Amino acid sequence: MKLKKILPLSLILAFTLTACNPPADLITEELSDPDFSETLPLDETSETEPNEPTETEQEEPEETTEPETEEEPEEEPEEEPNQKLNSADYVLDVKFEPIYGEVEFFDTTGAEINYEELQEFISSGMMNFVKYEILYQYTPKEADIIKGETSKNDNPLYRARVTYDYLNQKELNIEVNLSKPGSLEQQYYGDPLYLVGQKFVSPLIDVGEPDWCLAEPTLIFALYNINGLDFAYHIDFEHIKITDQEYPNLDMELFDVEKFVITSTSNNPVKYTQKSLLSELAAFFIEDWTTRGYVFESFDKLGSQMEVR
Repeated sequence: MKLKKILPLSLILAFTLTACNPPADLITEELSDPDFSETLPLDETSETEPNEPTETEQEEPEETTEPETEEEPEEEPEEEPNQKLNSADYVLDVKFEPIYGEVEFFDTTGAEINYEELQEFISSGMMNFVKYEILYQYTPKEADIIKGETSKNDNPLYRARVTYDYLNQKELNIEVNLSKPGSLEQQYYGDPLYLVGQKFVSPLIDVGEPDWCLAEPTLIFALYNINGLDFAYHIDFEHIKITDQEYPNLDMELFDVEKFVITSTSNNPVKYTQKSLLSELAAFFIEDWTTRGYVFESFDKLGSQMEVR
C-alpha cells in the first residue's frame, strides 16, 4: 500500500488563509462590476448630489446696486398772481393843518386821458422813479438866490431827500432842490403847494440847472402808508388810468373821501385821480418802460450834479 504524501502544515494553513481572504485585485474587480455601481457609499453620493443648505448655512443674497439716474432739475415754482386787495380796507383818512388861507388858482380841469396818450408827455427816455420827502420850503428870496434869477414867487423851491430808487431797487440818501409850478398867491387847481413832511414818488428831471430839478408833472404820486401798506395817489391836472391785468391793484376803487384832500391850502384841496398799491405801480413801470426801451438812469448821477445849498 502506497502511502499518501502529506503536505506540510505550513502549506495547508497558507491555502486556508488564501481561500478565506481573496487577493485585493479580485475585490477590485468585483466592486467595479456594473451590477454594483448603483450601491455607492453615502459619502461618495455627496459629490454628485449637493446637500440642501441648512438655515444657518444659507447664503445671504448679494446686494445689487441700482444704476445711478441723473436727477432732473427742479422746476422753479410759478409766481403766484397778485391778489386783488379790498380797497375799502385801505381808505385814506388824514388831516393836515393848512398853512395858507384862501388863494386864487388856475382851473386846469381837463379830459380823461389813457396811459398810452400819457407817454407823449414824458420828456425823456432817460427815466428814474424815486421816493422823496419834503424837508424844507425856501422863502422866495432864498429861491431867487439859489436859482440866480427873480422868479416873482411863481415857482416855489423845496429841499427834498431822495430815499429810494425803484427802477434800480436801491436805497438812497441824497438831498436835492426841487422846483414846483405855482405860487403862494396863485396855485393850480387840485395841485396845491407841498407841506414839509409830505412824501411823494415820481420821476425827477434834470433841467440842466446845477442847483435844482423838477418832478415829472404827469407822473407825481403822493405816498401814504395805510394799515402797513404803501399806496400811491396820482396827482394830475387831468384824469389818467393806468391798468394792467397782471397788476389788479393799479387802479383801486377811489372813495369820495379820498378824491379831494385839504393839505397846505384851505380852498384848494389836492385832487387825487387814481389809487395804486405802490409795489405794483413800481413793478408795472419797470416792465413797461423796459419794453419801451427806456434807459433806467441811476439817480446817484443826477443827485451828484446838483449843489444843494
